[in-house]
Amino acid sequence: MSVKLGLPSKGRLMEAAFAWFAERGIRLRRTGTEREYAGAVDGIEGVALVLLSAAEIPRELAEGRLHLGVTGQDLMRETYPDWRARVEELAPLGFGHADLVLAVPRFWADVDTLDDL
Repeated sequence: MSVKLGLPSKGRLMEAAFAWFAERGIRLRRTGTEREYAGAVDGIEGVALVLLSAAEIPRELAEGRLHLGVTGQDLMRETYPDWRARVEELAPLGFGHADLVLAVPRFWADVDTLDDL
C-alpha cells in the first residue's frame, strides 16, 4: 500500500506546497499534461502524489482516500463544521492566505458601500 499525499493541482497553493516540500528535501513534480492531475514524489518509495482542487482535498481526507493533504483550514471548516473530529491538523504551513471579499448581486443597484447595507 502506498501513502497518498493530496496537494492542490494548480495556482499559488500548489506552488507554495511544492516549495515547502522542496525546502525539506522532498522533490514533487507534475507528470503528464497540464490538464492531467498526475504527479510524482521523487526518491521516496511508497508515496503517491494526488493532485486535486484544494476544495476536494477535505472530502478526500475525511473519507480516508488520502492519507495526508495540504489544503486551507477555511476549506476544511466550510466542508465539515466538525472537521477536527474527522481529520487531525498536523502542522500549519504558513502559506495560502485567502483574499476575502464582500459581494452582493449586481442587480442590487442601490448598494455601493457597506453603509448602503
